[in-house]
Amino acid sequence: MQSFLAQVVAHLHRQHGEQMSTITIVLPSQRAGLFAKALIGRQMGKTIWAPRVCTIHEFVEDLSDLEMLDGMTLLFELYATYQEVEGQDAESFERFGKWGQIMLNDFSEIDRYMLPTEQVYADLSDIKVIDNWSLSGEELTENQQNYLDFWRKLGTYYRHFAEKLLERNKAFQGLAFKQVAENIDALHQNMEGPIYFVGFNALSKAEETIIRAFVEAGKAEVFWDADTYYLNNHNHEAGLFLRRHKKNWNINPLPWEAEYLSKESKNINIIGVPQSVGQAKVAGDILQQIGGADYTNVALVLADETLLMPVLNSIPMQVEDVNVTMGYPLKNTPLHNLFELVFVLQENAQRLLRGGDDRKFYYKNILKIFHHPYIKSLLNTAEAGNFSETIIAIISAKNKVFIDFEEIKSYAEEQHRPLLDQMAFLFEKWQQIPDDALDCFVKLIEVLKDRFINDELLANKLELEYLYQYTTIVKKLQTLFGQYTFVNELKSFKAIFHQVVNAGSLSFFGEPLRGLQLMGMLETRVLDFETVILLSANENTIPKAKQDSTFIPFDLKRYYHLPTHIEKDAIYAYHFYRLIQRASNVYLLYNTENDDFGSGEKSRFITQLQHELPKINLNIKINEQVLATPVVQNESLPVPIAKNEQILEQLTQLYKSGLSPSALNTYINCPLDFYYKYILQLRETDEVEETIEARHMGSFVHQTLEEFYTPFIDKNVTAADLKAMLPRIEAEMMRQFEKKYSTEEINFGKNYLIFRVAVKFVDRFIRQEMVLLEETGTPLFIKFLEKKLRSTIHVPINGQPQEVVIKGEADRIDTLGNTIRIIDYKTGNATRSELNVRQLDAVTTDPKYSKSLQLLTYGLLYAKNFGNELALQSGIVSFRNLKEGVLSTRINQSETLNQETLQEFEELLQQLVQEIHNSEIPFQHNEESTYCKFCH
Repeated sequence: MQSFLAQVVAHLHRQHGEQMSTITIVLPSQRAGLFAKALIGRQMGKTIWAPRVCTIHEFVEDLSDLEMLDGMTLLFELYATYQEVEGQDAESFERFGKWGQIMLNDFSEIDRYMLPTEQVYADLSDIKVIDNWSLSGEELTENQQNYLDFWRKLGTYYRHFAEKLLERNKAFQGLAFKQVAENIDALHQNMEGPIYFVGFNALSKAEETIIRAFVEAGKAEVFWDADTYYLNNHNHEAGLFLRRHKKNWNINPLPWEAEYLSKESKNINIIGVPQSVGQAKVAGDILQQIGGADYTNVALVLADETLLMPVLNSIPMQVEDVNVTMGYPLKNTPLHNLFELVFVLQENAQRLLRGGDDRKFYYKNILKIFHHPYIKSLLNTAEAGNFSETIIAIISAKNKVFIDFEEIKSYAEEQHRPLLDQMAFLFEKWQQIPDDALDCFVKLIEVLKDRFINDELLANKLELEYLYQYTTIVKKLQTLFGQYTFVNELKSFKAIFHQVVNAGSLSFFGEPLRGLQLMGMLETRVLDFETVILLSANENTIPKAKQDSTFIPFDLKRYYHLPTHIEKDAIYAYHFYRLIQRASNVYLLYNTENDDFGSGEKSRFITQLQHELPKINLNIKINEQVLATPVVQNESLPVPIAKNEQILEQLTQLYKSGLSPSALNTYINCPLDFYYKYILQLRETDEVEETIEARHMGSFVHQTLEEFYTPFIDKNVTAADLKAMLPRIEAEMMRQFEKKYSTEEINFGKNYLIFRVAVKFVDRFIRQEMVLLEETGTPLFIKFLEKKLRSTIHVPINGQPQEVVIKGEADRIDTLGNTIRIIDYKTGNATRSELNVRQLDAVTTDPKYSKSLQLLTYGLLYAKNFGNELALQSGIVSFRNLKEGVLSTRINQSETLNQETLQEFEELLQQLVQEIHNSEIPFQHNEESTYCKFCH
């Protein structure tokens, strides 16, 4: 089937023959112009002077003597006008930017439709007055008056803005179109014909006026691309604008009306796919099934252009040539991510500034910068090795939440500091906004450019292209900020930077006329393909969701015939139906996954097509299927680890260094975890603690109590001694905290609360001890603090006695009256039920009794080292449950650990070690272990 453009070119060739170079062809897009030139060359069969091929915007720009400014320059110009009108009452540029762009869009749209701007805004002002009218006759508040003043001044803003631009022969797009349309009778005299306007659908009043002037002067002809299916159906939105043109221009029928949708054979496949990435994968499968030599007549259309990268990664290898007509957004590049990290670093540094020039940065912001691949490429050299990871590890180990750059440099070795110096500008204070920020970005681009160019391993054309594109953006902003000086806040500068970047994209270069055509919806205008694969054919994507980025309400738009969401839906409908009208094979993919915005609903155009088209065209086959992601049963429990000779040898070495209660409890909880921690010796990664962890608070409490009680080792402690400790608690606790955290990190937020809790724990504990001594009248004798205990048990393994060292560290061992107490401090909670053991063998099999195993181990080790001359108890002081006093482990209702109990416990330990060493019992995950959900 001949494409629309091919029909046009053939027609023009018949009319003009060798004189094709004398004509002008105006098309909706540059992509269509490229295809038109190729078709002309093919039609002529030889080298000729090409006709002029341009877009409607280029055509109007040539007619006008006005320079059309870009969006950002226009926003700055509009703000300057706004300041002139408002004077001292003008809002900041940051606040203006939120509604200034909307005002610009409205200005341009009003002018494109050649409306009396002052009258439109006068009507809008009247509407707002009516909205605020009160039947009770109450006077308006000051806020209401200011609100109405804003609407009254919109016309004034426009007048001053337009006059100011026209004085300098500059304009925004709508103003330029309006100026040309109003003076078209004089302007078209200078334009030589013939001119052909090809494939247009929706035209603004200005565009329509310009085109009709040339047509009526006999200098132009219009070629419409229309199908009778939607053109002659007055209820079908796809033909809305073409029907208007037929009526307004008195053209009946439209030239080249065709019946593709109502008569031609088509295979239409409607495929629902979960998730957007799923659509990309299915599109790749479709391309593989299609086959073909060059895919030249296949279009892969992305209604949602954010799918570009997933789609590119899903194209099968057999597709050798791919022409990407859309650009890759600069905001998705790694370089933009690095700029964002620098913005966040500087913003948070400003918030942290507490007077003076003390520049401290939040550690997470610093680590993210050091983790960025571009910064790693600067720091990781052949001589320095993986220096970025080294400095990251040091920062984490220092546990500083807020840190300055000089301190970071001090952590590095002398020979590595020049590597950090080359990025020192990232941490300099931005005092003059935006100059300092732009200078920082220029330096960053230069440093990265030198690195990518000079290092052959890193030379990458794509990365250098990113740098080039951002160089143009920074230079443009430097020019703008040189002319306009009203941006002096970081927040405002960041918003402008984002606006410029969001409008930019990285163009792909390739052979545009060969291979698979990968394009956005608007790029398909005027083009036809044998096979069309359309992705994201969802409601609110095709057509786009209603967007109210305008100050003009719906009713006023309808009155002045400005486009509303109804017209915009009609434009999308035309693009959709025009795209498939000449295609033989159509694949319409949509996302079936629902979210809060209903993205799982297929486009209304698909539903319309399903219900209406088969009734008038029996040659159309519509197949619908919904794909589902197969449910994968997650049965991949950790693989058991068999004990080979190497592991058994490591266990033997572990026996020599010693098994602690923690190691034994780990095995009881989960043998596989024991293997990870004590055989493979895997440990969690050190990270900076913003909030003091419970384990560290416990350490500080231990250390404070050790500091207080150390002078009393081998002495009695009296109530008076304890009372003397009370005033020193806060200062000593602060000293312990400051060993790991800075003062400013302790004195605010959650860390301050944790510090106060730790102080309270120690205060209450010492007061509890005072009460104990006063009530019992019994002396408290301190024997040991933080006492390391070790002893050997003999375990029969494979018929041979194996010496196994058991070790532990008791927080305190004292004597109270005739009882020796082994005490373990715990800042967490502990209950009597955990220490009340009915069957002793439960301590080596049930994780519930982990605390009892620990206390029994301390008791056994003490007895082996010092004997049992007095009654022996082993217990816990829970700082969350101090009123209970010392919670001693209780075996068969007895708190005293006698020789018989300890002997039985030693035998149980021997059996546990035998199980650990048994080569027939693998290290296997304990499915009943509940702590695994927290295990790293």
